[in-house]
Amino acid sequence: SELPKPFDHPLFAGLDEQLNRNLSNYLTRLQMSAAAIEKLQQVLFSGKRSVVLAHFGDHQPSFDGLMMGLDPTAAAKALGDAHSVTYYMLRGNQVTKEKFDYPVLDIGLLGGLILDVATIPKDAFFEANTRMRERCHGRYMDCGDAPLLESYLSFLFNQLHVIER
Repeated sequence: SELPKPFDHPLFAGLDEQLNRNLSNYLTRLQMSAAAIEKLQQVLFSGKRSVVLAHFGDHQPSFDGLMMGLDPTAAAKALGDAHSVTYYMLRGNQVTKEKFDYPVLDIGLLGGLILDVATIPKDAFFEANTRMRERCHGRYMDCGDAPLLESYLSFLFNQLHVIER
C-alpha cells in the first residue's frame, strides 16, 4: 500500500499475495530505474560528442525464490538455462551503418559489439571477439561450432596471453 500507483495494490489476480507484493516492488524499482536511465541518456546525448550508452542487468530478481516457479522467457528457453539470462540495451546518439540483431548475446561478446556500435577501432582481442560473435550468432561458450570456439580460446590464451602467469 506504500508503493506509488498503480503498484499500491495487487496487479496479478492469478498470483498469491507474496508474489504480487514482490512483483509490485520490483516493477516500482524497474520504473524508477528506467526513468533514471532516460534522464542519463538525455544528459549524455544532449552534447555534440558521439555517445553510446550500454545498459545490462547482472542478474534476475529472485523474489525469495519465487521466480523459479514462473515460466521462462523465450530467450531463456532458447538457452536452456532460465537462470543465466539477463537483458541489455545499446543506444547511441549517432546512426550506425550496420544493424546488429542477436536473439541471444553472451555478455562476454558485448564489449566488441559496443566498440562496433561506437565505431571505435579494435585491438586484436576485440577483433577476435567480434569475429566470434558474428560466426556464432552472439553465442560464446555454447557456440555450435566447437572447433571455432577451441581456436578462439587458443588464440586468446596462447597468442594474446589474456591470462598472465
